[in-house]
Amino acid sequence: MAQFNTGDKVKTDVRFVPAGTIAFGPYRSVSGTYKYLVQREDGTTVPVPVDRVKPAPAFAVGDLATERAMGQTVEVVAGPFLGAAGQDRYVIKRPNGVHSFVSEATLTPRQAEPIRTLSGYTYRGRTYSLDGEYADRQGDVWRFNGKFNDAGMPMMNCDLYASFCDWTLADLVNSYGPLSRA
Repeated sequence: MAQFNTGDKVKTDVRFVPAGTIAFGPYRSVSGTYKYLVQREDGTTVPVPVDRVKPAPAFAVGDLATERAMGQTVEVVAGPFLGAAGQDRYVIKRPNGVHSFVSEATLTPRQAEPIRTLSGYTYRGRTYSLDGEYADRQGDVWRFNGKFNDAGMPMMNCDLYASFCDWTLADLVNSYGPLSRA
């Protein structure tokens, strides 16, 4: 049985809590069983028996990984799927375009290296113009503010809200994406 710490991302086989974050535990309930408090996306917590909590999938569709056998950078295009031995399996796309079905154990996470040019910045395979405006999924308009963080990521502002200034492009895309040209 896996041990989890507060803050770990998990999945469960409980219908109303398919995934979440460990908020507390394990603890012994009044009934004598051991449980974790799992926090759902909406912020509520639900007690879940420890044997029904599993580690969250290591990869999501679109993630880049290093495939250990060949040492190639691959893209995860589907999964996770439950394999015969209970391990998560994924469909990956190799650099030559060939797809393979592999176990999670053969992949190592890899961060996409951002590409910065004079007029644009590439993040997760998409190039964003630094002189353009972008609408988030709620219709709010964002623009590059002329600053970069220590890692070289462009900083973005939303003029509609004073508190939405100096957001990294990555935080903006991950929280309010996809972005479309305004």
